[in-house]
Amino acid sequence: MALTEGFFDSLPYIDITPTEDEVLTAEAVILSQLIADSPEYKSVLHHSLSKQTKENQSFLTPALEEEFERIENGELKMNGGIDLSKYSQLEMPDETSGKKKINLKRAYVALCHTQNRQDNLELLLEYGKNQWLIGNDNLAHTVQVIDQEIDTVTREIDYLNRERKRQQVEKDGGFKYMESRWKESLRNVLDVNIACVQLSGEIDQMQGVSRS
Repeated sequence: MALTEGFFDSLPYIDITPTEDEVLTAEAVILSQLIADSPEYKSVLHHSLSKQTKENQSFLTPALEEEFERIENGELKMNGGIDLSKYSQLEMPDETSGKKKINLKRAYVALCHTQNRQDNLELLLEYGKNQWLIGNDNLAHTVQVIDQEIDTVTREIDYLNRERKRQQVEKDGGFKYMESRWKESLRNVLDVNIACVQLSGEIDQMQGVSRS
């Protein structure tokens, strides 16, 4: 038969709410431990968090790092992600300038880009509506499934809270009885120790009298 044990971090239904002084005392103890562990805890992350942060940044590529740096510096983002000024507003140079061939290549790239965009828009107009409706239906189904999972988890949490309260209220009498017995046993131990000390003193006194 398996032994099932339950552990609670606190007993909110039977524990007494700590006073403000007790909370301040606990916070002072936590602060002293933080200072003892790491005096620079306010400015330096815990070593486990620092390691985890470095591991989480392993996915960064040079392009992403450059993008993050741009955001940190407050630089403006290019519209569309591509600088189209290279392929638009082209001016035909003189025949003798030597730049005509370069501008023709840029014009060809801009034309290809425009043609591809037109093809994509035509395909989107023809097939995009059905895909959009299918995507909306899939999203609605996903939302429904998530809502059902949320309802299930909410019911489980409510049940666990009710069960937790019931168990704590049922055990409240036992806790109080064991606490009173513990205090009584501790008091008996102190009484026995005091009696032993008194008896030892009386024995020493009697031995002193008999020797004299």
